[in-house]
Amino acid sequence: MNNARLRRLFKLDPGEEIISVYQQHKIRYFWYYVLLAVFILVAFLIAIFFGDDWGWWAWTLVIVFIVGALGALFISSWKWNNTVFVLTNYRLIDISQQSLFNRQIAILDLDKMEEIFVESNWLMKALFNCGSLRIFLPNGTMSLRFDYLAEPEKTQAAIYRQGRGSRTSNDPQDEMLPENLKEWEDLLRTYDKDALADLVLRLRHVGGWRAWQEFLRKELKEK
Repeated sequence: MNNARLRRLFKLDPGEEIISVYQQHKIRYFWYYVLLAVFILVAFLIAIFFGDDWGWWAWTLVIVFIVGALGALFISSWKWNNTVFVLTNYRLIDISQQSLFNRQIAILDLDKMEEIFVESNWLMKALFNCGSLRIFLPNGTMSLRFDYLAEPEKTQAAIYRQGRGSRTSNDPQDEMLPENLKEWEDLLRTYDKDALADLVLRLRHVGGWRAWQEFLRKELKEK
């Protein structure tokens, strides 16, 4: 899935950039390939051994099995191409193609994650070097899980590096934020359009939109 298509699935924040896009190992769709091989084999055997005896019934079955094989190939390719794990400089986006018409998207801010675990059994690790990535929140709840990820340790390290950078650049102790609405008004008058957009973006990662809304609601009510 290219970046242009990803941008149509979810909106990037101002200043947000896609760092890496990860896909599942194709072993995830092993049974689709088995089904594909079985359909082709059955179609071949019917054509060879029963084509003359069964007449048009045989060739109808051949067509049905060939269509089934093409369907298995299409579904596996569609799901593999549309199931991705995206790392940006601010967030993790898990896009999962559950079926032809069902897609799920889960998003987690990098500064909200606490731990990243890699889970794999020895056979999958030895043969295909793939495993599962599990990402937990500070309260111990698992927020995201991406299975059959190729080289999961490298992805884990990349997310940790990006997460540390996000926390450093958005540390609340480094932000000199106004404490009341009057100070905000004075500050905002000094900002041009681009600087204001950058300030709002930084506030989102410091306290979140909910804290920002609560602050405005309280100050406007008092005023």
